[in-house]
Amino acid sequence: MILECPDSSFRDGAFIMLVDGGSTEPGEFAASTTGRLPLSAYLQRGYPSHIDVCFSTHAHEDHMGGLLNAVEPFPPAVLWQSLNRTFCREVMRPILPGIDNASDFMMTDAERTNSDGSKALWREKLRHALNAWMNVMDTVESHGGTVAALKQGMSGELCRGLHYEIIGPTPERMAELEHKMHTLYAALDTIQENPDKLRENLTDLHLNLNNFSVILLLDYHGTKILLPGDTTVTGYEGIRLPRAKVFKIGKHAQIDGANAEIAGAVQPEAVICTASSDRRFNSAHPDLINLFRNHGAEVYFSDCPYPDVPPHSSMTLTVSQNGDIHGEYLT
Repeated sequence: MILECPDSSFRDGAFIMLVDGGSTEPGEFAASTTGRLPLSAYLQRGYPSHIDVCFSTHAHEDHMGGLLNAVEPFPPAVLWQSLNRTFCREVMRPILPGIDNASDFMMTDAERTNSDGSKALWREKLRHALNAWMNVMDTVESHGGTVAALKQGMSGELCRGLHYEIIGPTPERMAELEHKMHTLYAALDTIQENPDKLRENLTDLHLNLNNFSVILLLDYHGTKILLPGDTTVTGYEGIRLPRAKVFKIGKHAQIDGANAEIAGAVQPEAVICTASSDRRFNSAHPDLINLFRNHGAEVYFSDCPYPDVPPHSSMTLTVSQNGDIHGEYLT
């Protein structure tokens, strides 16, 4: 997501934030009939002209993958993320560096016997994303930018009229993430004797990573915008959800991305669904889309998994200073 806010004190008269970077896997776009583009191709069209803040919600490949292609040509002043930079330097290191495709290694003997490579694919995607994350941090700093860890309760002004607050994850979840990261990278020390340990820890982190997403609440002249990354229903535990006019459904609107309680708490007027048109993993779940529509929200799609949405390369949502909202699909 690219967020632009007018402010003459910033380059070209606008503050620009990039929220995640999408995937870099060709297969994500090869079969698309909708016109959707990877972030790198979108940036080559000449927009935006710069990035002030790059915001990484979490390290799954479909969010982290495209960030490197953005921060290299458009190095931001700040990279927002969940983990402290010192922690990352001390704990993280390349996982199986120099291996273009580690899928065979990622598969256990039992999975190989059963011809089940789905978990191996998850592990390989996460390995790629974690390695990319290290490169993103290094690239930002090499261009003079800084890496900032976000914590629940942080707040401030991004630009004139636009404020932010971090409402999640909770400190308890952040401690859990740090523990899982420690455990994962420690497994590299015994990879020759016990390769299954690395595989187990990659699987565990993959399955839990969505609920370590940073949850960002924006306030533009009183209009609130809630961006929860891929947080699922259980990830909101311990978090008091605010009302927000604009809400991006977590986890690509799979059935556990939200529920009636969340819809009732947030009461959005505009809902953004980021789901692939082939609706893998039952993203853009009809029950969840209808739940928000029945609550009176207009639902917008980054891709078009519904027959009433036209093919488009991207969509824009404009929020005016008086709180009016206008959505438009771009070809």
